[in-house]
Amino acid sequence: MAKLHVFDSCVVAVALCVVVVARRQSVEDANETLSNMLEFSQDSIEQLIEAQTITVDYNLTLSTSMGFSYDCWLVVTCADRFVGDVIENIETPVACTGTTYGNFTVLAKFIGITSLSFRVYSSESDTIYSDNGYRVSVMRQPRIIDVAFNYIVAIFVIVTMIGFGASIDIAVVKEIVKRPIAPAIGAFCQLVVMPLVSFGLACAVTVGTSWKLGLLTVGSCPGGGLSNIFTFLLDGDITLSIAMTLLNTLLTLGTMPMWLAVLGKNFTRGTNLRIPFVSIIVGLSYMLGPVLLGFGIRVFRPKWAVVITYVLKPVCVVLIISGFAVGIYSNLYVFYIVTPIITTVAFLLPWAGFVFDAGILESSLNGDGLHDGPRTAGDQSYNAAKR
Repeated sequence: MAKLHVFDSCVVAVALCVVVVARRQSVEDANETLSNMLEFSQDSIEQLIEAQTITVDYNLTLSTSMGFSYDCWLVVTCADRFVGDVIENIETPVACTGTTYGNFTVLAKFIGITSLSFRVYSSESDTIYSDNGYRVSVMRQPRIIDVAFNYIVAIFVIVTMIGFGASIDIAVVKEIVKRPIAPAIGAFCQLVVMPLVSFGLACAVTVGTSWKLGLLTVGSCPGGGLSNIFTFLLDGDITLSIAMTLLNTLLTLGTMPMWLAVLGKNFTRGTNLRIPFVSIIVGLSYMLGPVLLGFGIRVFRPKWAVVITYVLKPVCVVLIISGFAVGIYSNLYVFYIVTPIITTVAFLLPWAGFVFDAGILESSLNGDGLHDGPRTAGDQSYNAAKR
């Protein structure tokens, strides 16, 4: 009898295992069936211009094996109705058995990224099928003011970089090459400290993952030409500033993909992240070409370099004022999408980076100067022009 009870227990255990496996397989088959019930004419809606509409066709297949014998409806909704909205066929009846062919129309309202959700329900049950992974991205219509702003920025960068190249002091360049402590510290602060600071701020604030990724991307970018402009206007070491900007921009081709791969994966699950290599290279050429041209003017036409350096400051002031005015006007829409917490973080990032970088610089140099050579070529040229 004992052996019989043991045998019966084994049979029951095996039967339970078979039932569990069969149940799991049926659930997986049902999930696979549900995931393939709804098909679209296009996988997503990308770069739809504001105020434009697009109609997407779909086919929905429900089988009798699912046990649906009542009236069914398909409901399409937009997750963020500030970005876009479904304006036609929001809720439509569908066949509970067989395939239903239909469409829905989406209106682009404001720049941004959102998603559409789909829900199928019947009159006698709750939700039969749901999916919320249909991506919609909306872009702004390019305007004349936007094109004008881009041209102003391009002219601004080229003119100022030519002037900076004409202000480069060869003696300072030689000293930087012999003792590259300052560029090394600058590269470390810009390409290591700033990405870590931006990542820490992104993890500390409660904003969307796209904002977090944007914050990390900003922290991983190299310093732009604006730092060179303010260095020149404030009588800083323009030669050192240009050297650091060019070095950081070149190194960013490797460091930005690294940081976005290592730290950005926390914010990019399920997305296809693309590194803007072309934009980085174009930005580098915008800087390097005019700087070399200005440096050539200084070497072969030193009198021209003196005149360029003399008039560069008022030109920079005019370009900065016009650039800010046109830039703010052409990008007023930004004020509709930023929140107080995003504004706060935007102010915290440069200041937090400044505090950390200043601490590193102070501990590295122990209060000593970077070099004992001439301050800037701009000072010498300006004094020469005055004489």
